[in-house]
Amino acid sequence: MDGGVTANLTKARRWYRAAADQDNARAQYELGKLAADCQGFSADNPELVRLLHRSAEQGFRDAQEILGYMYSNGIGGVPTTTLKPTCGTTSRRRKVARTTLRSAI
Repeated sequence: MDGGVTANLTKARRWYRAAADQDNARAQYELGKLAADCQGFSADNPELVRLLHRSAEQGFRDAQEILGYMYSNGIGGVPTTTLKPTCGTTSRRRKVARTTLRSAI
């Protein structure tokens, strides 16, 4: 180890939880990420989706992206979307994904 500290997921979850409970979008996202990586949470834990939703609702783009991916692939207990691929630019597809995410929240 080069002067670093040992990772402690228990402490990380505790501090992220404290910040998440104060509506810190980044902390909500980080807790959701830990849950998505099965770091102290089960993969289908509704807490994962709830935390990511709270973060996404505050405009945290990484959480929005992960939720979009989860909805499009049926991950974490969320239903898959019924969107069909559309012709158009990448920005058009992103706009559709954002609209779908907002209506799903």
